[in-house]
Amino acid sequence: MNEEEIKTQRKSWELEDHWQLRNAFMTTYCDTFPPDKLLCLAQTFVNVETLGVKYSPDVMEEIERLAENVPNLAEYRATKERRDEESAERKKTRKQEKKNFKVPRYDRNNQRDYYPQNCWSRR
Repeated sequence: MNEEEIKTQRKSWELEDHWQLRNAFMTTYCDTFPPDKLLCLAQTFVNVETLGVKYSPDVMEEIERLAENVPNLAEYRATKERRDEESAERKKTRKQEKKNFKVPRYDRNNQRDYYPQNCWSRR
């Protein structure tokens, strides 16, 4: 499989960073594996790196071994880790805000806080 054929393998729903990883993997190993196995290994690699999917130990060992030669993988992992930390922080903040939120209650004795001034005045 050559680089032109690899470019045609992008799926319409595939995220840009997932495609970049899969493309880098396929480009690295295009001369090593037959096309069917290359596509399968590339998708497995992306599933492990992006979704955290676990496979049998021998498959995981092979993917880890192959991942060592994929360019920009360390950069992707650092970016993913940073995004995960930011996401966890946002989730924690939202949870705290939700916990601290107080629903205003209607107070019959203090209607002026709930209605515009002169709303109930008689003319």
